[in-house]
Amino acid sequence: MGRHARALLGGNVPGFVAVDRCRRRTSFFDDPDAFGASRVNGQCGFPGLVGAARGCLHRVNPFCRRCVFRTVDVPGCIASRARATSIAVWVAGLLLLVKLGLCMVVRDEAHQLNACLGSIHDCFDQVAVVDTGSVDGTPRLLQKRFGIRAMQTVIDENRCGCLRDPRSMALDQLSTPWVLMLDADERIDRQTLEQLCASPDDPAVAGYFGWWRNVTPDGAPLDDYKLFVFRNHLRTVGLVHDVVQIDIRQRDLHASWLDGLEVRHEPDRRRIPSKQKRYRQRLHCAIEQQPDFYRYHWFLGYMEFQAGNLSRAAALLTAVLRARSTLFPVETLNSAVVLAEIHARGNAIAALDEVLERARTFHQRVSSDFEVRINRWFEPWLRQAQQHVREGRSERIRAQRFVC
Repeated sequence: MGRHARALLGGNVPGFVAVDRCRRRTSFFDDPDAFGASRVNGQCGFPGLVGAARGCLHRVNPFCRRCVFRTVDVPGCIASRARATSIAVWVAGLLLLVKLGLCMVVRDEAHQLNACLGSIHDCFDQVAVVDTGSVDGTPRLLQKRFGIRAMQTVIDENRCGCLRDPRSMALDQLSTPWVLMLDADERIDRQTLEQLCASPDDPAVAGYFGWWRNVTPDGAPLDDYKLFVFRNHLRTVGLVHDVVQIDIRQRDLHASWLDGLEVRHEPDRRRIPSKQKRYRQRLHCAIEQQPDFYRYHWFLGYMEFQAGNLSRAAALLTAVLRARSTLFPVETLNSAVVLAEIHARGNAIAALDEVLERARTFHQRVSSDFEVRINRWFEPWLRQAQQHVREGRSERIRAQRFVC
């Protein structure tokens, strides 16, 4: 590649080419000082790795404040700005390490779209949005404000209102190697997206987890995580709360935590009661249709726990724990945590001991799972719970808080 670059460019004047991924813009700097000045002026937010050239593609600066600049040291090559601009287009194809598409499913989200997409819609190589029956002008706003033409479909109530089908419809329209899956009430900062786009394309990783920042109905912050970014050949699984992790496990692939990946969840609080009611109905439907898909039992059991229906919660969560399915390792461990608090409240020490022992042995069995490994809180929680039981202070056992 270096030999072909030299032959194409010719000349003996060193230069620096900056390629702006989001705005498809190129910049040329005659010397490192000029490039440094551009950083001070806000064109680039991170120090560039510039210096003496040792090859046609010598140094790369992966991040910038506004978009994703690639700053390339092109030694002894460029004789004019016109030639620099033409070669920058060529260099761009070599250096954009992560090509990213956006996948969304929406319905009556016109009031959310500006906050969700306003600052980031131009940072994706492709965007696919499926509308499932909006009556508030959502498709029209997507077209007018962002130039996004939404596909139309109808939710199948015979499949428990499954969103996996429209999500797959959107994914099938994308040809980018990587996909960001976002809901209209979620927010990702442009700088976070820029750094994500600049990440090396690690062939060993099929998806990336990041922080999912939430606020409880009483206004308290509650952090969870989600797998937001994944390779495009993967698909979500499940009639309700569909996720990609299951497909990754079934294919014996691996997902990792990505530092800096953070998405804020800002739901319309007026819709929360109706959404919770709807989720409850859908989960009952899903359990009827897929009784061995224990992710449903976990979510419905936790909803019952939050509502104070402890006996119903215990029945659902016990089914998850006893199944010990390696397809749902985190759901199984979460179920044990909530069950432990339920039994501790009832002073059912024998049942509590059994739950903790089942959790311990199951955790040993699935400790190498990619999602279990990012839930580092579980092992210290389990040790502390067992200590409380030994010391006769089981009433101190409290479950971790989850987003449902």
